Amino acid sequence: MRRLSETMKTDTINKWRFQLLLAVLLVLYVVVPFLEGRWIPDLVVTAVTVFAVASVSERRGLLLIFILLAVAVITGTWYAHWFPGYSIILSVHFLNVLFLALVVAAILAHVFRSTRITRETITGAICAYLLIGSMWAHVFAILENMVPGSFADASIAAETVSSPEPIRDQSDRFTYFSFVTLTTLGYGDMTPLTRPAKNLAVLEAIFGQLYLAVLIARLVGQAQLYKKRDDRPL
Repeated sequence: MRRLSETMKTDTINKWRFQLLLAVLLVLYVVVPFLEGRWIPDLVVTAVTVFAVASVSERRGLLLIFILLAVAVITGTWYAHWFPGYSIILSVHFLNVLFLALVVAAILAHVFRSTRITRETITGAICAYLLIGSMWAHVFAILENMVPGSFADASIAAETVSSPEPIRDQSDRFTYFSFVTLTTLGYGDMTPLTRPAKNLAVLEAIFGQLYLAVLIARLVGQAQLYKKRDDRPL
């Protein structure tokens, strides 16, 4: 009975893991920008990190790595508030890239392994897309920290920065640029200036288009396969 109860709890968590992660991501991208408060964004980002680990908890072999990276990301993010510096900010961005890359890979592995197209499959694919945008934001932030002036931002063009930009401000700016690039929208108010920055922007734009094309092809193909199986006479 105890094993049965534990199995039922695990199945319930697995059933809702991507939905919960998507809900927190929507809060981060839709609700948080309209809220005032210095700590609110990082509290929500912390929640996203925790739910991201929960969403890939089925990967038992990698779970410890996910947990250790999540702890490092959360600790580094909050530490950067009290002791901001180029080295700590750069380290946090690197940790975020590594953590998000692994989480996205695990989620997509689950999506492409799925034999049926369910709400969980679709929600997982959406979560992966949003996390990819966040991952690229940290990649751009790393480049800007390593090579200042890689990007031109009209909103801060006239400012003289004599100290490291707060990590939250960096994340907000490059998250905006990342999703504008990922969706190939390209407003033009924030643009890459150096060759590495331009190449990374092109890579993200290509990745975004390939992701949608390959994913939709996979989901449609899988749905058609099951439709044929259901229509097959007994």
